[in-house]
Amino acid sequence: EENYCSISMSIAKNIDKFCKKNNIKKIFIQPHPNLGHRDAKYRYYLNECIDFFLRSNLTVFLVEDGFVRQYYYFVFWKGRKKKVENIGVSFAITDISAMEVQFHSRRIPCSVVLKENKAERIHIPKRMLPFYKNILFDKVVCNSSIPSCP
Repeated sequence: EENYCSISMSIAKNIDKFCKKNNIKKIFIQPHPNLGHRDAKYRYYLNECIDFFLRSNLTVFLVEDGFVRQYYYFVFWKGRKKKVENIGVSFAITDISAMEVQFHSRRIPCSVVLKENKAERIHIPKRMLPFYKNILFDKVVCNSSIPSCP
């Protein structure tokens, strides 16, 4: 689907649940560079999710255009930009894109989110099914520990 975006409050709630279960305190969000170009509501959805994460006591960093900035809840103020260096990713959550393959090639465990109403309609090539079988970020993965990289 050309204009697909996985950002939603239900996925944000599952990510929050996963973070709490695995004692994760900091999250880095790196939106697609074109997020909001076709439909501005997706930038609004992203900000809504960031607000939710902050209210859930997660420390949120946004990575955009080679810079990282921290968000603060009390005024939803963007902190000072810093040039992105090695963040040291221990686990990644991405939507269906080429990113999951990049994480896999770097041996970074990852999970793939899909909107619930899209899961049955997605086409995954047969040779890739074993790879995707255990990384879809559904309610099962979100209630479990951090999976290892296949």
